[in-house]
Amino acid sequence: MFEDKRLEDCYRNAIAKGDVLTVDEQTKFVFFSDVHRGDNSMADEFAHNQNVYSYALKSYFDQGFTYLELGDGDELWEYSKFEHIRSAHSDVFCQLKEFYEDKRLYYFFGNHNLVFRKKIKWNKCYPLFMMIIQIR
Repeated sequence: MFEDKRLEDCYRNAIAKGDVLTVDEQTKFVFFSDVHRGDNSMADEFAHNQNVYSYALKSYFDQGFTYLELGDGDELWEYSKFEHIRSAHSDVFCQLKEFYEDKRLYYFFGNHNLVFRKKIKWNKCYPLFMMIIQIR
């Protein structure tokens, strides 16, 4: 019951702010979830797949896809300092910035990077994120 109202409120707020994603027959999306970018240490599981991920990003960008990251892009449970993640994978963030600059990037929070939603932590991490991806 409450979920319906919350979803309806989100929808109305998005419409009011103009945050509407138009979809037609030409629209192409690529969805990624649970990427878990880490600090490039031995425990960073993303590091083992970074080259494949980077190649895929380039291919999707070149083909005109819109990139949607559906949570847990950054692994902040195991690596609490976002600046280490950003530094370790700056080339990937540069690729994501290309999607952003072309207005084809949507970033959602997940439980492993939900800390970004909390204003106090977001204020610490956000400027570092902004250095590579400038989210409006």
